Amino acid sequence: MKYTEYNEDAGRNEFGSHLESESRKYSALQSLLTGKLLGKEEVDSLREFKVVQQFLDSPVGDASEAKLKKAFAASIIMAQEQGTLPFSLADKSPIAIASAIDEGLNRVKFSYKLSHEELDVVEVADKLIDATVARVITVADKVIERGVPVILNKLSQVIAKVYPPATVFVPVIKAAEKYLVPMVKVVL
Repeated sequence: MKYTEYNEDAGRNEFGSHLESESRKYSALQSLLTGKLLGKEEVDSLREFKVVQQFLDSPVGDASEAKLKKAFAASIIMAQEQGTLPFSLADKSPIAIASAIDEGLNRVKFSYKLSHEELDVVEVADKLIDATVARVITVADKVIERGVPVILNKLSQVIAKVYPPATVFVPVIKAAEKYLVPMVKVVL
């Protein structure tokens, strides 16, 4: 705060105005983080955050997007661990939280771009579909990476139980895992 002329009342008034402005900005940020519907005044308040304005104005897929998404995800995860969120995410993993924030911020950015006529409805729908498909592929990759070894272990146990002489093939099956995982990803 800069004071051109200081007197007690002017100092209080300026401090009060500054405090009110800052609390409005942080209230809007909290509303955004908690998924509440933002009004026009709250959206305008969010623009006062330099990083949020850069995020909204940057092209889709810009490096600044990743920075903001990481900051939001980290703040939500930390707030969850400290128990300061107004809702519960106890059953959600950090990866699920980051994914939800990524999706939410994508929607905010696409809505902003749509409202400023930088993108049309078809482009926004296409980008949302692309982001969803990318998320599904990432989940499928994780399932395959973790699931194929489990299936191969169960298969090896069944082979050993049903036909004990075939247990000599169990090491071969387990060695084939490093070749099977990439092939299953390609097939799916």
